[in-house]
Amino acid sequence: MNIELLITKSLSQDERSWTLTSRIGDMLEMAKKRFGEIHSDFFLLGIEFKDDGPRIQYQNPKYIIIHLTPQSLDNEFIAYYQLSHEVYHLLSPTGIYDPNNLEEGLATYFSKLYLDSLKKNVFNWENATKADSRYYNAYLLVDKLLQIDPDVIKTVREKYPTIKTSHLTIKEFEAVMGNKMPKDTIVELLKPFPTNKNGL
Repeated sequence: MNIELLITKSLSQDERSWTLTSRIGDMLEMAKKRFGEIHSDFFLLGIEFKDDGPRIQYQNPKYIIIHLTPQSLDNEFIAYYQLSHEVYHLLSPTGIYDPNNLEEGLATYFSKLYLDSLKKNVFNWENATKADSRYYNAYLLVDKLLQIDPDVIKTVREKYPTIKTSHLTIKEFEAVMGNKMPKDTIVELLKPFPTNKNGL
């Protein structure tokens, strides 16, 4: 177990080492800058480690717990990979498990952005993501969309702040993208995210 992921230490009078908890703020600021502000009345309680992670756990009345796998404590980059994905979901949580390909594709895309920002080529993001083709396929769709308009998600979310990302429709993208909208890609992105690795 890499205990430094959980326990901070003083590096100087004004600086402490990063833990998973302190990285949440860094990740959130990066996600907001790229994809828009948080539209949520949920409150993040913290991180837990469970065999069924990584995932977001909703708790009544309006709380969120991030679950990471216990194995993530053995490798800081696996922990950052899992945590950055789940942190993206804090931007537009719905309170139930109802993601579409867009929401999961964006979370997967953001995990790559965050790992790339660390500038340490010690974690094979692509191999880790391809292990579950649902996430990799959703990522490829998001990447295709963002190559057309890198700011489209931020623009759509700012224009329609009350609509959760998982509940966006073609209408919202049409209003923002006009004739640049790749309809086939948007249709695929707005489909419900498959519930298991077999795509069912």
